[in-house]
Amino acid sequence: MTSKASPRALALAKLTESGLDAKAARQFGFEFATAAQTAALAPGFLPLASLKLNYFTPSGAPMNFYRVRYLEAVNGFDALTTAKPPRYAQPPNTAPEVYWPRSDAWKKLAFDPSQPVHLTEGELKACCATLRGFPTIAVGGVWSWRSAKRGEAVVASLTPAGFVWKARQVYVVFDSDLHEKPDVAQARLALCNTLTSLGARPSLVTLPALAEGKKTGLDDFLVARGDDAYLELVVNAESFASARELWQLNREVVYVKDPGLIVVLEDGRRMSAQAFVSHAFANRHYSETQIKPDGGVKLVKKPLAKGWIEWPQRAELRRMTYAPGEEKFTATNEYNLWQGWGCDPRPGDAQPWHELLDFLFARDPKARRWFEQWCAWPLQNPGQKLYTAAVVWGVVHGTGKSLVGYSLGRIYGRNFTEIGEEQLHATFNEWAESKQFVLGDDITSGERRGQNSFIIEKLKNLITQQRIRINAKFVPSFEIPDCINYYFTGNQPDLVFLEDTDRRYFVHEVTSDPLPREFYRDYDRWLSSAAGPPALFDHLLKLDLTGFDPKSAAPWTQAKRLMAVDNKSDLGAWVLRLRETPDAVLRLGDVALDGDLFTSTELLRLYDPEQRGRVTANGLGRELKRAGFRYVNDGVVIMTVRGPQRLYAVRHAEQWRAVKPQVAAAAYNSRFAPPPVVKKKF
Repeated sequence: MTSKASPRALALAKLTESGLDAKAARQFGFEFATAAQTAALAPGFLPLASLKLNYFTPSGAPMNFYRVRYLEAVNGFDALTTAKPPRYAQPPNTAPEVYWPRSDAWKKLAFDPSQPVHLTEGELKACCATLRGFPTIAVGGVWSWRSAKRGEAVVASLTPAGFVWKARQVYVVFDSDLHEKPDVAQARLALCNTLTSLGARPSLVTLPALAEGKKTGLDDFLVARGDDAYLELVVNAESFASARELWQLNREVVYVKDPGLIVVLEDGRRMSAQAFVSHAFANRHYSETQIKPDGGVKLVKKPLAKGWIEWPQRAELRRMTYAPGEEKFTATNEYNLWQGWGCDPRPGDAQPWHELLDFLFARDPKARRWFEQWCAWPLQNPGQKLYTAAVVWGVVHGTGKSLVGYSLGRIYGRNFTEIGEEQLHATFNEWAESKQFVLGDDITSGERRGQNSFIIEKLKNLITQQRIRINAKFVPSFEIPDCINYYFTGNQPDLVFLEDTDRRYFVHEVTSDPLPREFYRDYDRWLSSAAGPPALFDHLLKLDLTGFDPKSAAPWTQAKRLMAVDNKSDLGAWVLRLRETPDAVLRLGDVALDGDLFTSTELLRLYDPEQRGRVTANGLGRELKRAGFRYVNDGVVIMTVRGPQRLYAVRHAEQWRAVKPQVAAAAYNSRFAPPPVVKKKF
């Protein structure tokens, strides 16, 4: 947002936070810039008030480099993205440089390696420390001491002519949340290795957090606690050389506090802390310096894994998550299990895909459009769940039903898997870990509904649940967002069990014979090529999703209606006929039954006139409710000529939903009123 305060006032407020003032700004060569002046500095700069941070060499000569520190936020930025708003910028196509605060201190200690220096992240932090007598250089970002753009392992400004690094003590001071950010910890490790290669002796200063949940920078600590408190941290700084193996392990593994497990960063393997210590990394050791009784120093060999687990600076994250499209370490300090797309989108020929869908949905173009939008939505909206599953079935084999799933699987890559019934029955569910798209083939059947009631209920939950608990062998279980969408195929007409009020399943039946074999050979060749999946990905990313609502119920296709009927038991089919054609069902022989209101016992006599006892009145009542029938007046007991009863409205249900009990009783009693007495005339 644009502030009414002047750039100078905004800048001074920011400087004050870092223990600086207008005099310090002049000393270090800062400049204040209005929004218009900032935007005019370089292409791509935002029109926001800023502080221009000019860079100098240790001798005080200006470098041809600067960065700006924005003093305002972008309007509406939080609504546009979950990323942090931009705070710094540098001219485009420029490589990073190391920041030396303009000070006479560098001339005095440049050739005297006995004088220590400090190194931190952020120009204002370095200025604050330098002003207090701690000569400090800064990197603009944790990797800004090297330049991939110029192919430099070390930027020249880190090793200026006349500055001696050999044998110099360097105190590296990063922010207090370092151990929660493995990528930052890796950058510091690489920086310390580089300083060591220059001959320096790096030590690691650990800043405590001044407030829970907030990071502390060097300037924050100096302003809040003072110079003496910082000196105490410096005295207790950890030698990088003595803890090199521990820091190296921070590049290889990370500890996730919830649920308490170790992740190997190279391949994502997970293990319990016990397995990590007792065997996986048990063969590695490090040396710890100890003081001998005579005052001497000795190196003691210790188990590396155990030492790392107990080490306060171990790399750690808050918890596990699954966040498609985000980085491996999220902005909220979580380990992201998402494994990246299987391919990158690229414009190309997606005609084989179009031909396959045109064939499979030849008789229902409306269903084809909905289904393709269903396929595209989670690709255009990574991580969002659809709340519906797609079912494509047909008695003819080899039509390409599963081929659709495998095609999408090429886009999802390692985030795709195929499952069967055994996975759903298993105690462990590793199959669901790190997955966005799942293909199930012949998962369950109406013929075995009694045996598979567990799977039926489990599938219903899997399709709509928001979070899933991953239970894998030998590691603690953990909960992550459930981003999985399901596609089911099969050859049975009762492939999935459908209730009359189902919202979860989209069902389509393929009725045609397969296309010529040449089509499937060509399709497989296209799908296996380097161009096929990227072209399909690009097509689905650009597909028009107008009219598609991921939270709406799946459409009731004719195939879905028929599958719902095929799934029903004999009782369920009778109740369905009762709902659709009550006049045809409410009959005793040739006699039609009048009235709208009936008890479950009366309906049971109509279903089972011989009273063979296959179904109870309560069982019939449950089937009535599944079909959408409801009690009159929410099941209030109504006094009738046949005693207290709960009544179902079989006809004109809406009319009877909330009538008064006496009205319902009168209507029901009228069915049993004695015939009128006719007086004879003499």
